[in-house]
Amino acid sequence: MKGIGAYRAARKKASPEQLVLLLYREALRRLEGLADAPADDPRWIKDTHHVRAILLELSDALDPKEAPELCKQLGALYAFCMSELVTAGSERDPARIEPVKKVVRDLHDGWEAVVKRPQEGLKWAS
Repeated sequence: MKGIGAYRAARKKASPEQLVLLLYREALRRLEGLADAPADDPRWIKDTHHVRAILLELSDALDPKEAPELCKQLGALYAFCMSELVTAGSERDPARIEPVKKVVRDLHDGWEAVVKRPQEGLKWAS
């Protein structure tokens, strides 16, 4: 099971933190699929739109009351990525995807490290 089906199945069992990881992974999967997509491939529109929707969802979930500076920085990263995806989708240029992939990969890797360490005293907000 791939994509949204995997997300829907997992969200019934996953913690909010694990769901964020699933969203990052889905974004990366779609971005990596565009690396060799020809300009006339309909995935350019579908996948750039889908990744923008994921980033918008993640942006909307930010809670500035909990961590104002972090939310400001993440919001700026998400906005940058969404803007680049609009351009990448219209130009259909794989090079425009690379900075977005780097940001999403870095966010995924950092979040994954945090999720793997909750037993070390991190407390998740309810």
